[in-house]
Amino acid sequence: MTNSAKRLIFLYSTRDSGHWYAASAVEKAVRAMDNNVQTLDVETLRFISPKLGELAHKAYVGLVRRNNRIYDYLWDNQRVYRGTSRLKMAIQHFNQNKFRELFCRFRPDVAICTQALPCGIISKLKGTTDIPFKIAAVITDYDVHSYWIYDNVDYYMVATSEIKKKLSKRGVSAAKIKVTGIPVSPSFNRKTNKAAAKKKLGIDKELPVVSIMSGSLGLGPVQKVVRCINRIKEKCRILVLAGRNMKVKKKLETLSKKLSKPLTVYGYVDNIDEIMDASDLLITKPGGITVTEALVKNLPMVLHNFIGGQETRNCRFLIKGGAAVEARSIRQLSSVVSDLLGHPEKLNDLSKRAKLFCRPDASSLIANIVLKSI
Repeated sequence: MTNSAKRLIFLYSTRDSGHWYAASAVEKAVRAMDNNVQTLDVETLRFISPKLGELAHKAYVGLVRRNNRIYDYLWDNQRVYRGTSRLKMAIQHFNQNKFRELFCRFRPDVAICTQALPCGIISKLKGTTDIPFKIAAVITDYDVHSYWIYDNVDYYMVATSEIKKKLSKRGVSAAKIKVTGIPVSPSFNRKTNKAAAKKKLGIDKELPVVSIMSGSLGLGPVQKVVRCINRIKEKCRILVLAGRNMKVKKKLETLSKKLSKPLTVYGYVDNIDEIMDASDLLITKPGGITVTEALVKNLPMVLHNFIGGQETRNCRFLIKGGAAVEARSIRQLSSVVSDLLGHPEKLNDLSKRAKLFCRPDASSLIANIVLKSI
């Protein structure tokens, strides 16, 4: 790698998160355009402090499991935003030296932030150093909160024109805001025939496939959802992605022996694109990356068990556009899935709406903007 190579630094909160997947997607798109680019990935919380990263992870999981209403209350609450401004400034100030040393050593041309915390820290750094670099903020949901807004950000990459309007109303120059869509891995642009995808996964092609995703942590009432789908009259095969939650995976494998419908359980996988190709319907909580991957695959979705905050806003966006169906309870989930499987034309309508909403070129658009800015 020569010294003249362009340098990009990617900053996200933690690995195996939607923010990390988004950063990885843009990095892959960058390399496809210019293989001479030098990149550096920074898992921000662990970089600040391994113990802090672990504590933050536990706090997030505990909050999600115990009280979604608190999480929803905190999300973009202006009173909380103003009340925590001093704490936010203290966090940014406390970590300046560590990040300054990193930036002095790597000398990035552009810092790509896919999460608000590193965006704030790096924005503060840019205002207090003579290292010349630009900041690109990549927002990975279908809404935006105030913790993303900083004066030193050069570009905001957003999913929709509505987010652009919202940021503009909050004082961000419209020239900085690029409507690109949400980046997902280029692998999701490769489509496999459904029958071929089922054959590759080793599952029978005759049955419709209902896939259940609960994120890399395998959170949520997954077993209740599986039992719910098992009770409906329509025939189907159930696929579950339990992520890194081995306890849930083992419980589901035990449960599978008691079900009337065939169940396949996966742990953490790297072929979600192929699983989506084989699926006829996806049941998922509305994380920004997961629903965007499904949109790119034109996969009908039932949104369930969302945690509030950005997931509530993602759900509203998709429901309003007719690109997904919502199920607020297990009972409602049963009737919704039964209705969709019993009426293939409804699945087809959802698939068509998803195709209208998807932006499969988002990663490439963002990569192009970033490289042209250097």
